[in-house]
Amino acid sequence: MDTAKKVRKPTNKDVVTELGLEAIYYYSKYIKGEQRSTTCILVREGKIQARGIAICSKLDEFRKDIGRIKAFGYAVRAIKNGFLSNVIMNRTTGIADYCQSNYAPMPSKFEMKLLGIIKKEE
Repeated sequence: MDTAKKVRKPTNKDVVTELGLEAIYYYSKYIKGEQRSTTCILVREGKIQARGIAICSKLDEFRKDIGRIKAFGYAVRAIKNGFLSNVIMNRTTGIADYCQSNYAPMPSKFEMKLLGIIKKEE
């Protein structure tokens, strides 16, 4: 009888929790006012540690839940690997997902407002 316990592989959420990071999401509109991308920034103590951006094809319907999963995964990949990437292959379809994955990025002006680093204009 095998008494060895199976060890569960840590999930991306486990990694983020263990590192004390918080995931914050925002969305961008590109085409005729439609939401076309989802961005996830992983933040610790008010500083962005990683950014993942999932870009929705014009041919696909924008879905926040799918965009959040992909953007979160790209941000975690940047943390794990410590690099930036512009194309990540989709394992299911074999087609490139155009995205961005940044490790320790400089925050954009919008992200600084989001994090309260600079005051929002009234």
